[in-house]
Amino acid sequence: MKFFKPYTAPFCALAMLVATASTAVAQESDAPAQDEARVEQLVNERNKESAHGSNEWKPSYGFGVEGGYFYTMLDRWNTHLLSPNNAPFFDTAGVFNLDLALEASFLESTRLTLFAGMATPFSDDPSLRATYFGLEPAFAFREGNWEVALGIGAALGWITAESGGSSATANAIVLRPFVEGRRYLNSWSALYVRLGFNQWYAHGIESDNFELTRLDGQALRPNDLHEGGLYGAIGVRFGHYPEHVRYIGDSDGDGFYDDVDDCPQVAEDFDGFEDHDGCPELDNDGDGILNSDDRCPNEAGLASNHGCPMFDTDGDGILDAHDPCLDTPEDFDGFEDHDGCPELDRDGDGIADIDDHCPDVAGVIERQGCPFQRVEVTLKNIVINDVVNFEYDKAVILADSFDLLNEVAGVINANARIRKIEVQGHTDHAGTPKYNQTLSESRARAVREYLIGQNVDPARLSSKGYGQSMPLVPVAAGAKETAEDAATNRRVEFLIVEQDEVRKVVREDQVPDDAAKIQSVDGQ
Repeated sequence: MKFFKPYTAPFCALAMLVATASTAVAQESDAPAQDEARVEQLVNERNKESAHGSNEWKPSYGFGVEGGYFYTMLDRWNTHLLSPNNAPFFDTAGVFNLDLALEASFLESTRLTLFAGMATPFSDDPSLRATYFGLEPAFAFREGNWEVALGIGAALGWITAESGGSSATANAIVLRPFVEGRRYLNSWSALYVRLGFNQWYAHGIESDNFELTRLDGQALRPNDLHEGGLYGAIGVRFGHYPEHVRYIGDSDGDGFYDDVDDCPQVAEDFDGFEDHDGCPELDNDGDGILNSDDRCPNEAGLASNHGCPMFDTDGDGILDAHDPCLDTPEDFDGFEDHDGCPELDRDGDGIADIDDHCPDVAGVIERQGCPFQRVEVTLKNIVINDVVNFEYDKAVILADSFDLLNEVAGVINANARIRKIEVQGHTDHAGTPKYNQTLSESRARAVREYLIGQNVDPARLSSKGYGQSMPLVPVAAGAKETAEDAATNRRVEFLIVEQDEVRKVVREDQVPDDAAKIQSVDGQ
């Protein structure tokens, strides 16, 4: 039998601790992403059965205007009215019309419209004008933002023809069957196109000077002035036109739509046990201990052991009943060793303790886990690792920069060796150079005044604006400054212009970036 020397035990323990910690960190970083992906997949699969997003008819109403063209040469009016009276003929290929309309759809797949309008071929001698009003029932079928309608307009009106001081008027019945294609632009407007047939039925003809006799000597009959032909129109509607889409809510906010959620008022707990039904499982393992009080919710246990069987799964000497980290042993590093969980990141800054130079103080990775300093003093400058924000196009400092400037004031007051500081203002390239120069001067002056208000000696501060003359990111001739470069160039800097002599012994790897040369003392 071989025996290990006593001093080898700590090294073995340390090796095991590092291996365990690395595994735990990897598992913890992967677990949230995997769990989110699992929940998203469950919700998406169940929501495929929902009626959310399906087509659903909704009432609508509106008003609008329509312009149309009735293809007719008015041959019957030329032959039976104008020719017997030796009047000039209508020389036209059609009649233009303009309608105003009010429409409503209160029954699914139907629409009723009240319309009124006038029609004319826009000729002077002879001239013709028709005026009418009527109703227009239609069947309308909408899918998404498109709609197809079949309908017929029926109207009563008057048609008047005039030529050479004579006129004739007939009562008219207008029938206008059509097919319509409509596009809803949003919830309050729509455009449409119509194709159909327009038919005028004239009756009750009266005239003051026209002879109402045909060329064959017979009296003019009402049907002699009937006119019919193809009809085309475009129109616009404004009103209440909600999208015909069914919306189903998620009352409990668990991601499942209410119509596929077995418990729409109580959110699913997504604890890995029957997570597809939308209902929380209050006692997964059926041991009579609610999950909220059960430290082993998926394994039946005893109430005296907080719902867990009497085990020590991770072998750290802390029973599962008192161990929140059942699969990860305590690291016994002197920090919260009683809770059964290893503290891989004591300060919670996301940097593992083994890589953290300041394990008990939250920091940033750029400083190996130590706090990030917003204000630092170098040999030439007081550097701010943040931005002083101003109101747009003004020299008014925003409140979110007060804490930063308070830190700057504190650093100045704590460094008596710094005798004079120039507060410098710089702008981006938006605007003219003259304007930017003025703005930078005003902003630098505003920062100086703020620091004076924080008990900094005015004699130690001066301000100067440099406009766009000293960009950190130069803009090439003919090029345009990007938003990112503009944000970099737009800044406030603090230049040390006078200070007591500074002599410091440092290692070569600690020389500041902006120090051209540091002389060592005492031969070091």
